[in-house]
Amino acid sequence: MIELSIVVVSWNRSDLTLSCMAAAESVADLLPDQRVEIILVDNGSADDTVAQVRAHHPSVIVVPFDRNYGFARGANAGAARSAGQVILFLNTDAIVTADVCKSVLAHFARRPQTAIAGPQLLHADGRLQNSAHAFPSILDELIPSWLIDVMVPGRRPAKRAVGSRPRRVQAVQGAAFFVRRAVFESLGGFCEDYFFYLEETDFCWKARERGQWVELLPAQRVLHRAGSSSKEVVPVASRIEYHRSLYRFLRTRSGRFAQLLAITVRMARGVLVVLGLSLCSFAGGEIRRRLRERAALLSWHLRGCPASAGLESVSAERPSG
Repeated sequence: MIELSIVVVSWNRSDLTLSCMAAAESVADLLPDQRVEIILVDNGSADDTVAQVRAHHPSVIVVPFDRNYGFARGANAGAARSAGQVILFLNTDAIVTADVCKSVLAHFARRPQTAIAGPQLLHADGRLQNSAHAFPSILDELIPSWLIDVMVPGRRPAKRAVGSRPRRVQAVQGAAFFVRRAVFESLGGFCEDYFFYLEETDFCWKARERGQWVELLPAQRVLHRAGSSSKEVVPVASRIEYHRSLYRFLRTRSGRFAQLLAITVRMARGVLVVLGLSLCSFAGGEIRRRLRERAALLSWHLRGCPASAGLESVSAERPSG
């Protein structure tokens, strides 16, 4: 019986994918009793990702798509092809170890009420990343984050004091997302209305609605080279895609009014940011880069948030990860 299926969804950036596959194979080699399988779903990469993985990692099950269908659909396809009792959805820019996988599997065995678990993510230099978060709400749009932390302490887990003991959270980040197969199947997998961003947050919402636990495991550490994928290569499209996912989540979970209010607040804030950056654009290239990105995001809002913009629209035009 296969105990762990590692499912990775790739889109170009063969260098990241090969590093991820090498680490995943080390997990399989070091945990023979757990019978680990590795599945790569390639979202129509324009580089040599599929050929490289097949050449250098022949034990990996490769599921190639003809184009980029987004993370949720790719992850669901990988899960459908898998057989493990626990599924680890792993980003190509994340490196997992055998010790982490073994510890998480043991945690699931000890705590049957835990449906989803996430490790503590680390930058390459060892700094902590935010690895868990609260569900987006209209509160976040209207009140500064520091004031929310004062008013509702513990709502948003802070990376400053993660501790070492498991803690229940609203949602964990999707860079390394462990979930019981039975739970994943019973909830219908990730919602494919999300092309990229917040599909794991929506899934955690559904799990908690059924009374299931979502936990952060701070003692388990996973290297995550955040920013090495689409956010770095196509930043404007990534910003747009995040906002589209945010507005979809708010409408689904909080209603149409919350969605429209968030759009209005973010559009107004965008005007102020663009004006401020415009006044400082003489300061240098970094300010001008930020101005271009924020102006493009504001333009998307002013055009009514068209579906024609975002990561899906650029996937066939230029490579990313």
